[in-house]
Amino acid sequence: MNKYKFKFVLLSFIFSMGVSIKATEGSSFNFNDDFLLKDISMDQDDKKIYNLVIRGENSNNPYVVISKDNNFYFPVIDFFHIINFNNYTLKDKKIEFYLGISSEKFEIDLNKKIIIFNGNTEKIFDDEYIFEKSEIYIKSDIFNKIFGKELRIDDEDYNIILNPSFMTPKQLEFYLNNTEDNLNELNSKQVLLYKNERTFFELGNLRVALDGVINNGNEDKKHDWEGRLDYQGDMFYGTITTSYDLKNGDLEDIELYYPEIIDNHSLKLGLYGEDREKGLSFRKEKGFYEDGMDYVIRERVPLGSRVVLYYNGLPIDVKYEENSEVVFENPLIREGRTYILQVNPPDGKPYSVSIKTNKDYNQQMYGKWGYDIDIRENKESSKYKTKLNTYYGVTSNLTLGFGYEQRPEEKNGDWILSKGLVGDVIYSNNVLGNPYTLKYSGKTELEDGDSYSNSFLGDIDINKLSILFENVENGKNNENKREQYLSFQYDLNNYIDLFYDYKRDIDFENNKNNTYEAGIQITNSWKRLLIDFEISQNNQNNREYDLNLYYSGFDKWITKLSNSFDEKGSYNVAFTLNNKQWSKTLDYSFQVSYSDTQKEKVTFDFTMRLDNWFELGTVVEKNGSKRFRAGIDTVVNLQEPLNRIDSLDSSKVKVITFIDKNNNNIKDEDEVFEGGVEIKMGEKTIDTNEDGVAYFYGVPNFAEYEFEVKSNRPTLDAQRNIIKVKGKGTSTINAYIPIKPMVSLIGKITPYLEDKHQVLELDKLNDIYNQVYIKIKDKDGKICDEFYSELDGKFYLSNILPGKYFVEISYFNKIVYSEEVILDYEKLGGENEIQFEIKI
Repeated sequence: MNKYKFKFVLLSFIFSMGVSIKATEGSSFNFNDDFLLKDISMDQDDKKIYNLVIRGENSNNPYVVISKDNNFYFPVIDFFHIINFNNYTLKDKKIEFYLGISSEKFEIDLNKKIIIFNGNTEKIFDDEYIFEKSEIYIKSDIFNKIFGKELRIDDEDYNIILNPSFMTPKQLEFYLNNTEDNLNELNSKQVLLYKNERTFFELGNLRVALDGVINNGNEDKKHDWEGRLDYQGDMFYGTITTSYDLKNGDLEDIELYYPEIIDNHSLKLGLYGEDREKGLSFRKEKGFYEDGMDYVIRERVPLGSRVVLYYNGLPIDVKYEENSEVVFENPLIREGRTYILQVNPPDGKPYSVSIKTNKDYNQQMYGKWGYDIDIRENKESSKYKTKLNTYYGVTSNLTLGFGYEQRPEEKNGDWILSKGLVGDVIYSNNVLGNPYTLKYSGKTELEDGDSYSNSFLGDIDINKLSILFENVENGKNNENKREQYLSFQYDLNNYIDLFYDYKRDIDFENNKNNTYEAGIQITNSWKRLLIDFEISQNNQNNREYDLNLYYSGFDKWITKLSNSFDEKGSYNVAFTLNNKQWSKTLDYSFQVSYSDTQKEKVTFDFTMRLDNWFELGTVVEKNGSKRFRAGIDTVVNLQEPLNRIDSLDSSKVKVITFIDKNNNNIKDEDEVFEGGVEIKMGEKTIDTNEDGVAYFYGVPNFAEYEFEVKSNRPTLDAQRNIIKVKGKGTSTINAYIPIKPMVSLIGKITPYLEDKHQVLELDKLNDIYNQVYIKIKDKDGKICDEFYSELDGKFYLSNILPGKYFVEISYFNKIVYSEEVILDYEKLGGENEIQFEIKI
């Protein structure tokens, strides 16, 4: 044994002895002894001893981790030993284990270099694990992904603080032994989700925006104004949205929206542009689209919303809703990443949307259909541009697509329709754990045999390398005979990417046009600072540099500093600041920017919103021009104009509370309304009136909101269900909330005596009742409660729902009574006194 190993064993022994002594004294230990704070070197890797703190509780065991190349690697088997977890198997660099109440299977397989967790399969790379002496060490971020909700390393006190994403054996034992009743109650709660009932017509919400403008420039009018009205309401069983420009007197686009009609496909019908061109679209909304090689996040949100874009847990951009959606264009948005949108409607609870920028090539699940339909009128030609594409999942790997396209074309002064057919074959699978996609697409014009194109695409990920190749062969009526594209992206590690994009176009005279771009992108975070740096060079030897810094460590602000420059000396910089917390009373942002090539570019822009109705802003340009504006921006519900709401894209909720005597969660004719019930949603609390009715106005759409319901009458239970609402239009949501009447059973047991005049002595009765055991079962045979009787032969069961129950009474473990009883709410205020006579 070398001196380092001996040192490690000795310190572990001393550590264990210290733990035992302090545990005996009844106090927790800490790592304040100098000899425990020293790094322990072994096998050329730095090993450190930490204290593992799980949900705030010290484990009182040494946890040895490896520190290598500024990364921490955590031992999995030792972690299992510390938490007394035994439900795992380890064989030949592969460990299988089962976590949580559901015993979900997890797997770390270093032979195949994959990890399986939460139903997902991901690659694990060589620099993300260490295998040493039957112990698997995995990188801290991978460890947290599998086992944790939150993981923090405290180097000052040498603590590793873990909030696990699963129940440890100790917690599971406590949970099963002590909270079984709560678990059963939670599982028995039925979720009642109420949505808008689509109506033919219902007045909706009107947004009024008026601004007064003062210009201090040479060309603009000194005093000016702007104004617009936005309307959203129910019409033709959908949601209609339109706007009117008050200053210019222009009615803008009119659109009917039908969300999630079939398998998350949404339908839009509208009149667009100045010519009122009719249009229709029907497709699945992914939350993003591709713009060339760039990815753009686009999501529909409630009007008036403020949306923060998060990547790797840090905010990188802030946008405000425009035309019912937000659009993010950011250099950090790339393929294969997950982003979180925190949507903050003007009123109600914020909610989050997860966006994954994964290419799916329109592949469908087995037996599922997908549609991409777009029809748009062209007034000039009096014809329609049409795209009708359908996709069907033949197997879980193979998808077939078929489509029809037409577009108006002008030839020799006449408008004709150019028509074509489209076909797709998409196949995805994996080889040795490396996923790949192959796609063939064919397109041909029906009237012109020389107008066609055939393309083949291959997309494969091999470990950290992604390769995309596409070859397109075109007919004679196209500009190019052949178009080829090749892309390489290599993830050097978790924060450095290398990329290379190459494109070749060959015309029918075999002239070639080659272009390429190559570069390196570095993205890394340190505490609350996110750094994104990119260097790129193209075939014209133009080299560009981009540096973006995102910092969210301030208490009140999110800041972003963007820089771009090239070898020619061109330089652009912009600094943006947004307040971090969404406030109902104050929201502000400003940007300072500079460009040495665009002297007229805006250099200062400040906007402030006060109490969701007053807005103030100023813009100062490089040439000295200034623009100040101030005005109002407020929303009115046209059905209840005196009730203020904050979001145009919102619903009215009508709450109806009633006594659910038969416990079916449905308002029946013989059931009465219940007033005085307290309903809370978010920060607003109201009581139902004597008719059991209350209203919430301006509830933002596209998010679920849960009610907290409380009855002031002790014999009524308002929390037997989980009540939620979700708006998708402006029509009224009718939310019927069942209030459960509670009953009690007061039982009296008497022994059966043939001689009715016989009287048993008290001691004899006590001996009998001492051996009487009662079980109460519901109509499905499920045990509601079980207990021994009192010494006087009485037993009590309270706070149960009315209905049929079975009473089973045993004497010396022998069933002596088993009969059905009906517990009635309307009998003596719910108190049901029943006498049970048993033969002994």
